[in-house]
Amino acid sequence: MKYYLLFASLLLIAACKKSSDSLPADPGCIDRIYIPADAHALSAADLNTVNTLFNSNNIDHRDYRFYQYVHDTFQTLFPPFTAYDQKLIKVDQYTNGLHIFNRQINYIFFDDQLHYVAGSRTSGTNPDTQTHLTLPQLRGLFLQEIRKHGDNYMFNDSCVKAEFGYYNLTAGGNDTTEHLTKAWHLTPGNASYPEAYYKDENGSLIYYFNGLIFFGVK
Repeated sequence: MKYYLLFASLLLIAACKKSSDSLPADPGCIDRIYIPADAHALSAADLNTVNTLFNSNNIDHRDYRFYQYVHDTFQTLFPPFTAYDQKLIKVDQYTNGLHIFNRQINYIFFDDQLHYVAGSRTSGTNPDTQTHLTLPQLRGLFLQEIRKHGDNYMFNDSCVKAEFGYYNLTAGGNDTTEHLTKAWHLTPGNASYPEAYYKDENGSLIYYFNGLIFFGVK
């Protein structure tokens, strides 16, 4: 029995190594980027307004990165046509200090009181923050996917950007249970599209989007 377990373990290690070694690799330019949770995409004045809103409404925002703030007026379509001061705030969520790529939440405030929330808070995850895939492997996977869909004409930059974080595999489906996996987000160095997400454990594609057509795999 002991020899069988040892043999099975060796097979598993060999399979993982073979899987990793078989991934395409490209030695070209690729930069790993990191955007911390406190790198908000708002002006200092808007950030102060947003922090005040969340604090006064007792909303925990320690793992939020605010990336959009819109201040407008909302008026009902029925009498007495009440008008409200409306503030919309869009946030990215983080866990273990890393960006969760697809767990955004939208908050709407009427007259500085919370009115509506679109999205749900993450429950976090146990997986560590160590990476498995190498940057050359990621670039090779990305270029392979671009060629596969004939999107070479969209890739005008020789460099690629790679961000490491988490991806919720159950998002958009009937299963509302959060399932976070370590993942990479790849884009050209000077553009938003094409983009791709890959599982860090084995390089399998989560989804690819060229700006027009979505190719989901998961």
